[in-house]
Amino acid sequence: MSTEDGIYNRLSNYSGLTALVSTRIHPEPAPQNITDPFVTYQRISTERISNLGSDTGMVVSRFQMSAWSQTKDTSVSVAEQVRAAFQRYSGTNSSVVFNDAYISNETENYDPETEYHQVAIDFEIWHRE
Repeated sequence: MSTEDGIYNRLSNYSGLTALVSTRIHPEPAPQNITDPFVTYQRISTERISNLGSDTGMVVSRFQMSAWSQTKDTSVSVAEQVRAAFQRYSGTNSSVVFNDAYISNETENYDPETEYHQVAIDFEIWHRE
């Protein structure tokens, strides 16, 4: 299974989040005409860790998980549940072993064209390949 599968599994089974977004958790980009609020996620970068000329199997991936809504308060509430689901998370989901996850950046945006508020959270996720 892929790291993305493990992320989807963790988010879609986190009851505080699904109470707000149901099953509206998607890899970026979100489907057109989606009902809000919803969550998207995407891989930003990956670094494979080596030690003294050998591969360790440890990987650090940066993922951005975004909460979207047409109201700021709702996007913030959804983002709080995303944060709760992954901040310092370790465990196994969809055969992916997550060793640790922590927030490296968080931003709030507003798109006047779509009228969506976004809270984007960048996570550094340590996992095994």
